[in-house]
Amino acid sequence: MRQGTMRVCLLAVLIAAACGSEKSDDDTGAGAGANAGSGATAGAANGGGSGSGVGAAAGSGASSGANGGSSAGAGAGAGGRAGTGGAGRGGGTAGNSTAGTAGSAQVGVAGEGGEPSAGGTSGFLTPNPLVCRGKDVQSSPDGGDAAFDGKWDFNSIWRAPVESDGSIQDSWVQINVGKGPSKLLFVWHTSSTPDYTITPAINFGAPTAYYIEVSPTGEEGSWTKVAEVTGAPDDTTYRSREHSFDFGGMSYVRMTLTKLVSNQGNPASQIGEIEIHDVSAGSDDTWAIVGLGQSRDTYHGRAGMFPELIHAAHAGYYPALIDLAEAGGKAQDLATSIDDLIALNPDFHHWILAYGEGDAENNRSPEETDFKASMQTVIDKLKAAGKVPLLPTIEKTTDSNHKTIGDFNTVIAALVAQNDLPPAADLWTLFSTKPELLCMTGCESGHEGIDFSDDGVAAVNQLWATTLDPSYAP
Repeated sequence: MRQGTMRVCLLAVLIAAACGSEKSDDDTGAGAGANAGSGATAGAANGGGSGSGVGAAAGSGASSGANGGSSAGAGAGAGGRAGTGGAGRGGGTAGNSTAGTAGSAQVGVAGEGGEPSAGGTSGFLTPNPLVCRGKDVQSSPDGGDAAFDGKWDFNSIWRAPVESDGSIQDSWVQINVGKGPSKLLFVWHTSSTPDYTITPAINFGAPTAYYIEVSPTGEEGSWTKVAEVTGAPDDTTYRSREHSFDFGGMSYVRMTLTKLVSNQGNPASQIGEIEIHDVSAGSDDTWAIVGLGQSRDTYHGRAGMFPELIHAAHAGYYPALIDLAEAGGKAQDLATSIDDLIALNPDFHHWILAYGEGDAENNRSPEETDFKASMQTVIDKLKAAGKVPLLPTIEKTTDSNHKTIGDFNTVIAALVAQNDLPPAADLWTLFSTKPELLCMTGCESGHEGIDFSDDGVAAVNQLWATTLDPSYAP
């Protein structure tokens, strides 16, 4: 068993540097994130063992769980509080904390039958591998293979014609996943529009209504509907959506498109990529990005994103990723919309909150935008829903309009410490040491020294893969 450890000096670095109606069978998964400190790794009877995880509390200390598995793990940063053992996988009882030495933290697995625990019984995430590559695909119209090729290429998109009234006729794509998984997570993406929330005014190809079916044989008459989106009253749709459903005894999955409402002429419906994950053992390894501006391009619609990098290093894993980023906004806007985002994406477990740059625009202070209170509201709501929030630092820009970003990073450091949040990517340090990773020419007008260059996008995804790496078994 690997005792994945990762040096966590995030807090010190931060301070120093900044210093539609829908019918679905979806279920919401349990959350990871109990407190744990280093200094002991003792597990108790029936599968006990040490673990450490994203969700481990900052501080020293250790805890052991009984009757089902230890929830003890490595904590982050000396000087924090000692951790308290949560129930381990199997529903172990809480352990008692004792002081230990400073340790490190990594992503943990949700405890079953009790409070979320740090690291489950192994200290590693439970895989939810991709099961849709290299499989037999059929579609009407032809070209459905493009939706499952993993290329994230504008030249590799499955398109379906749309009638003048917005209806879509006889347009479906099906894949033979094969028998084995008892539950699947189905995530579709379109790159036709950059924002997550798409109104008819900016809809250039995202389906407004569709349904998903499963079948044991793929023959007509054997299909069972497992999810359906009929469209919101205002015809708002989204750039990506997710659905989970039972799959025991089944082999085939089919998506049928039925409507696209757009004020942009009569665009074809476009599905850029469909990813299907086996979540029979849970959906722990799932990551939702909630951000602004450049987050729309960093974590969506391109090769080399961090799930691909993690899969290359850990073949048994393929993290599920969904990008919920919008063009603009502040933390106050996120505090208002987070409930809807959770409802739309109930199966995604880890939530990366890439906020703060919009608040810092025009050199505003954290106090002016009520940043800390707004982010605390978001954190509280995510935790109440069993999710694990992660707060990366905001990148250092070179323009003259975001000079207060350091102040916002100080607030982020405080939020991480006060809420025992796991370590996240330190973008401030990355771009402080390598400002050449910012886009300086050929950028959107006014975004010079703010947006990431292509090399910067690659570096950010690599940083996330490196930061999260200890949470994956070899």
